[in-house]
Formats: sequence, structure tokens, C-alpha cells
Amino acid sequence: MNGSIFNKDLKFMNGLLTSLICFVLGLDFGTSHPFEQLHQKPVRERQKLLREQHVIEEVFKVLK
Repeated sequence: MNGSIFNKDLKFMNGLLTSLICFVLGLDFGTSHPFEQLHQKPVRERQKLLREQHVIEEVFKVLK
């Protein structure tokens, strides 16, 4: 891909990060924009699950 970022890649990453935020905050995926709800406390069990499954590490690999 020679360092180019395509619009579809940006949309994919935006959707992925939005889904992760909704999951960690325990939000319903379609009700509101998760970036407006960042004042909510995260669900600790969900944070733990993401760490145990190495999800964040995989997201960073995709971002590289």
C-alpha cells in the first residue's frame, strides 16, 4: 500500500475505534455518537477482556 491511506481505510478504522469505544463504555451502538459520551466510566470487565484478548495490540498493528 506504500504508505497511502485510502478513504475506505479511514472509514474502517473510524468504525473500528467507534465500536471499541461503545463496547468499553457499554453503549448501544446506534443510539448516540460515542465521542460525545466519553465522560462515562468504562466497564472494567470489558476493559479487562480487551487486554486479555490483546485487541488493542492488534489495533495498533493495523494502524501501522
